[in-house]
Amino acid sequence: MKKVVIISGGGVKGIIPATAIAGFANHTVPDLYVGTSIGAILVAGLALGIPRERLQADFKSIISKVFGKKSLFPPKYSLSAATAILHEYFESQTGKGNASIKNLRTPVMVSAAESCRDITLFLKSDNEDPNRSVAEWISCSFAAPFFLGHTKVANKKYILMDGGTGSENFPIAEGILEAYKRFGYDECMHVIAYGTGITIPNIDREWKKWSKKRWLGDVVDYLNLSNGGFARASSAIKNVMYGFQWEKSSKKNTFQYYDVVIPKAINVDAVSEMDTLPLKGIRLWTMDEMLTLFKIK
Repeated sequence: MKKVVIISGGGVKGIIPATAIAGFANHTVPDLYVGTSIGAILVAGLALGIPRERLQADFKSIISKVFGKKSLFPPKYSLSAATAILHEYFESQTGKGNASIKNLRTPVMVSAAESCRDITLFLKSDNEDPNRSVAEWISCSFAAPFFLGHTKVANKKYILMDGGTGSENFPIAEGILEAYKRFGYDECMHVIAYGTGITIPNIDREWKKWSKKRWLGDVVDYLNLSNGGFARASSAIKNVMYGFQWEKSSKKNTFQYYDVVIPKAINVDAVSEMDTLPLKGIRLWTMDEMLTLFKIK
């Protein structure tokens, strides 16, 4: 059986999967890691061999440095500084010179949105320069617009930004497809997905708000920075439900989803709100629970 670990994007809410992995994951080394944005950072750290308990313990310190010094003009923070912070941290845990792609112990796939073509790219560690810094390689996956800006690949004419910008903030379906490509369709798969918080919608309040004719308000909500916009939020639920349906349609594959209900959506850089997240409530979820939660039965 092949084991695949997939981690969602979510900025500071990455403390949720970091905590879940430290508390619930067994010691079997995965055969593939998949992540977006903060999820890309976490899977990179795990694939480099950093203990999961260490990643959890250091998470707040690292993310506080990334979202530390603000700029007067957008983007709010420096992408190059964030990349340097992560590279320094990876080396502090693995040894100087041991934070390159060649040092990854498990294959990693991360997502990045490509603006010129309006597509999402899935970048695989196997296809990259083995001497390239892991932090530099995954930077395109956490290069969130407004917060950290974008990256450029001149020879390919790519403008890359946070993979959660589009519809692959929680790339469960793509992770499963990649596992099939690597290991074959006859292989048994165990997929574990770690989310970054479930915000329960107040249906009555949302109905009252959205049923009004207010085009400007519609646009603001659609582009909501706290949850990354409509496409990102809705695709996360879609991908989780895909995982459950995939397991249900197969007699040999298993899918597990760990997450926690959070009281409200928070901005990706809201470091001060990390302590308010109900981390003790993290647990395994079922498909029926998710359907009931969002009242879509």
